[in-house]
Amino acid sequence: MSHIVKGLIGIAWLCIAQQSAAQMPTNFSFETADTLKVEGTKQGAHWVVKFSPLSAIDIESIYRVDVERLLGGRFSMQGGLAYGNRAIQLWPNNNSSAPDREIWRAQLEGRMYLNRTRPANRLRPYPLTISKPLGSYVAIETFYKQANAHFDGVLERGCDNGNCQFFESYSARALRYVIGGHLKLGRQSAIRLSETNNRLLIDYYFGLGLRARWFEQRGVPEYEDARPATFTRNWDRTSDFSLQAGRYPSLAFGVQIGYAF
Repeated sequence: MSHIVKGLIGIAWLCIAQQSAAQMPTNFSFETADTLKVEGTKQGAHWVVKFSPLSAIDIESIYRVDVERLLGGRFSMQGGLAYGNRAIQLWPNNNSSAPDREIWRAQLEGRMYLNRTRPANRLRPYPLTISKPLGSYVAIETFYKQANAHFDGVLERGCDNGNCQFFESYSARALRYVIGGHLKLGRQSAIRLSETNNRLLIDYYFGLGLRARWFEQRGVPEYEDARPATFTRNWDRTSDFSLQAGRYPSLAFGVQIGYAF
């Protein structure tokens, strides 16, 4: 009798084991790995906040901050602002003609990352699609820059007969405008801070483009009867470099340090 009971119990356990096995997928290990990959992609970083150290040590020192947003797939958008004045510049004495100069800059950039797919290999039996702002990229950047400075000037009036009758002093505001764009090539890489943190990024790029520059002076008195040689609106009063108005080739290169969220 005991042998019959033991046989029935063994048959019952066999039926339960066969039913459980039938409910398990035949490719369990691959599906589990793929699910983990998808979840990791969903939780990946999509925002990057960046600082440009080279802009701070430039001749026209400014402090630039950018924010990059991954739009999906291989595309992202980056925009930022920059500002500098004598009080916060690293080189405050490099501009004697306009010591109170301040500089504003705004930039907007669209990126396309390259080589987003990694083929399957012995350790990873499925293709991997990178869904983070990493790797080589091509970008189109547009920017706007403005420099403001106050200056003092003198107009010579009543000079019809050779000798000027009087001189008029004035204070005015000089502005320099620059707009342009670049086609850029770059690469953004991760720096591993620990075994579980590789969110610190370094972004380095090089680009070529065009820029246009022109000047404006506000607050200058009417000067139709002033000596022409003493004044021109095409003179840059915001720097010591005798910049000229016009369109010029433009070179862009730099390094940014960022942190991903």
